[in-house]
Amino acid sequence: MGWKDQLRDASFKGVPIKWISLEGENGRRVAEHEFPQRDRPWVEDMGRSTRPYRFMAVCCGDDWLQQLNTLLAVLEEPGAGELVHPLFGRITVYAKPARWSLNLDAGGRVDIPLEFIENGDLLFPVPLASTAAPLQSASDDMLSTTQSMAEQALAVLDLARAEVGAVVSAVMSAIKGVSNAVEAVLDYFDSWQSLVNTVLTLPATAVGKILGILESVDRAFDRYGDLPRWGINQSRAMRVLRARSKALSGRRNGTVSTKVAGVLVGLMAAGVAANTLQAVATLPTSRPADGGNLPVATDVANLRQDLSGSLWALADGADYEQAASLLVVQRAAVAHLNQVEAIGLQLQTITPPAVMPALVLAYRAQGDASLADELLSRNNIVHPLFVPVQELQVTYD
Repeated sequence: MGWKDQLRDASFKGVPIKWISLEGENGRRVAEHEFPQRDRPWVEDMGRSTRPYRFMAVCCGDDWLQQLNTLLAVLEEPGAGELVHPLFGRITVYAKPARWSLNLDAGGRVDIPLEFIENGDLLFPVPLASTAAPLQSASDDMLSTTQSMAEQALAVLDLARAEVGAVVSAVMSAIKGVSNAVEAVLDYFDSWQSLVNTVLTLPATAVGKILGILESVDRAFDRYGDLPRWGINQSRAMRVLRARSKALSGRRNGTVSTKVAGVLVGLMAAGVAANTLQAVATLPTSRPADGGNLPVATDVANLRQDLSGSLWALADGADYEQAASLLVVQRAAVAHLNQVEAIGLQLQTITPPAVMPALVLAYRAQGDASLADELLSRNNIVHPLFVPVQELQVTYD
C-alpha cells in the first residue's frame, strides 16, 4: 500500500473537498513575562493551542461551478460540522471565512484556501433541571395514594371480626427475613399487639402513622461504598413484603384477619419504598466544588436496576391509582439516577505492594486519604491499619 492510499477522502458536512495541499498547527499557548533587570523571562503555560486545519482546495473539471456553489453553501451554513481530515479522520469543526479565486490562466480551476477550527467545549455551564425535587414529589404522591387505598381497603372489612392474635401471627410471619426494614414501626408501637389494636380501632390514624414512621426513619447508607449492599437490601425488602402482602390478601376463603394483615404488610412495602426513594433523592447530580467524594457509576447503575425492578413489582397487581403513582415514581427515580451515574466515579483494581494502613493506601492510590473509609467498606477489610496484599477495588475519576 502506497502512502497516498492511506489518506482519507476529505469532506465537510458531507460535501467532498478536492485538495492539493494541507497545513496545520500544534503546540502550547505560552505567555512570556519579561521584567526589568532580569535576563530570563518567566514563561507561563496557558494550555494547548487551538488546532487549525488548512486546505488548499480546488474546484475543477466540467462541473467546477456546481462544485464551487455546493462548497460555498456549506461553508455559510451555521453551526459546527464534521470534517473528515485526510490524516486525522473525523473532527468536529467550525469553518472560517474562505476567499476563492479564479485565474483564467489556470485552465478553469478555482482555488479556495479553507481553514477550519476545532470545536471546543461550551465555556458556560448549562443548567440542568432538578431531578431530586420531582422524585421527592412523586414519592409523596405515591404515599398519599397508598394511604388512601389502604384506608378504603380497611373500611370495607368488618374489623370487629378480626382477631388480634391471628393478625399479629400473619404479620410476623410475613416480615420474617426482612424485619430490620420495618423495626422502626415496632419501636414506636412497643409491640405488635399494640399496633394491631390501633389499626382495628383507629384505622386511618394507624395507616398514616405507619407510613410516616417508615418514610422518615434514617436507614440510609453511611458511605457511598455501602450503596451496593444497601440498595440490594432495600430492594429485597420491598419485593418480599409486596409478594407476601399479595399472598395474604389473595387467599381463597381468607379471613378478615389475614386480609388486615395483607393491608398492613402492603403498607410496610410502600413505606420502605418511600424511605428508599428519599435516600436516593439525596444522591448528588453535580460534582461538588470542593472535589468531595462521589458514588461509583456502576453502583448507581446497579441500584437503578434493582430499584426500578422493585417498583415494578409493587405496581404489579395493585389498584389502578396506586399502580399509576408507582410507575410515575419509578420513572422519576430512573431519571434521577441517570444523572447521578453521569457524574459517578469509576473503579479500578490494584494490589498494594505490602501490608499498609488504609489511609496510606488511599493517599497513594487515589491521592485522597479521606477515601480510606470507602476503600475499607468496598473491600470488606476488617482492620484499617492492616490492608492485606490482595486485589482491591478503588475509585478514580
